[in-house]
Amino acid sequence: MAAKHWDEEILDGFAPSVSYVMRICTSHLATIVGKYGNSIPPPPHGFSGDGPGFDGMLEAGLMHLRSLDDFFRGTGGRGPSPDIRASDWFVSVKGSPWQHQEQQRYWLDPRVRSLIDWNVIHLSTLRTITNAAPPWKLADYGDAVCERCLRFFELIETHCPDRLAAFAWNPQADIQARAALFTQHAGT
Repeated sequence: MAAKHWDEEILDGFAPSVSYVMRICTSHLATIVGKYGNSIPPPPHGFSGDGPGFDGMLEAGLMHLRSLDDFFRGTGGRGPSPDIRASDWFVSVKGSPWQHQEQQRYWLDPRVRSLIDWNVIHLSTLRTITNAAPPWKLADYGDAVCERCLRFFELIETHCPDRLAAFAWNPQADIQARAALFTQHAGT
């Protein structure tokens, strides 16, 4: 079966959704990293003093990381048919810079991806396999996702700059602003 190619109108229409996921993912992660650094206190303390909002930001941030992992690598749980991937912006570019150089590059460790899969499915026994909280390193993930997002926009600017305007809310500026926070705390 041949790969589906999206026309420019469809890509432009989808671009604000890509912007939203990038912005909301990095925003949620940055809010938590700004308060807790790279290590979330384990239960029973964890976010208990901050209320359920921090739990919600953690879960939403992790789900958006998983979506961006699918988007950037062109693989994942949702399947290839209806999903638009980062590589779709470069189909008409000779040598398709994303597919050949970037698509298969892991930026989210597959073990982290598995932990996310197991922990965001609330009614799954996989979530209760262990009593220990997962060792989330949100600054590390934020640092990696910012690098991938900025690389994606760099390639858009280089190879198809006419597509850049469709990405709403200037996600590059948001991502660049948060990248410094993640870099400051990553690896700790």
